[in-house]
Amino acid sequence: MSKRKILRAASRKGITFDELYFNRQCVTPEEIVSAWDIRLSEESENAIADADPSFTNFTPDVWNTRMVLEWIDSLPDLIATGAAP
Repeated sequence: MSKRKILRAASRKGITFDELYFNRQCVTPEEIVSAWDIRLSEESENAIADADPSFTNFTPDVWNTRMVLEWIDSLPDLIATGAAP
C-alpha cells in the first residue's frame, strides 16, 4: 500500500525511480531499522536538477513513508515544467 502511495505521488510529478523497495535490514550507525531504499532514475535526477539548481539527492538515515512523501512533495513538478522524462 505505501509503495503505491509513493509511486502515485511521484508519477503525478513525472518522477521515476531506478529502485524503490522497503528494506527491513537497513543498517544505520546505531542499529538496524526498516526503511525505504530509493534511487531516482538518472533522467529524473537530471530533470529535477535542471528545474531546481539547489536540488541535492537528500538521503536521510531512515526513510519512513511520510518522509518519502514529503520529500517527493518538495521536488519540482516535472510535468508542469515540461521536463518529465
